Amino acid sequence: MYWNVVESFIVEKMSEYRMPGLSITVVRGSEVVYSRGFGYRDLDVLAPATPATIYGIGSITKSFTALSILMLAERGLLDVHDPFNSIEWILHHHGSCPLWKSLNSIEWILFH
Repeated sequence: MYWNVVESFIVEKMSEYRMPGLSITVVRGSEVVYSRGFGYRDLDVLAPATPATIYGIGSITKSFTALSILMLAERGLLDVHDPFNSIEWILHHHGSCPLWKSLNSIEWILFH
């Protein structure tokens, strides 16, 4: 692959969307074939982004959670109208949280 074309595209889009920093790793099979940081991870001190930079992801996890729930529902593995505590495997995986047990339905997660 011509990484210079990919790098030019990344730099162009970073400028277009005013992204201060970005890190990318491309894996083929189990081999890392490309890894690089672009821009800055911290604009205050102009610290460069690296392939190992850890970014705060904020509320984007809500989108992944909703997509995952809907994919499981589409496959018939859960029903969004079921009570939240009907999916014990999530409760066991994420530990004991009294709030989780009081939720009305799985669907509620999608709208809160």
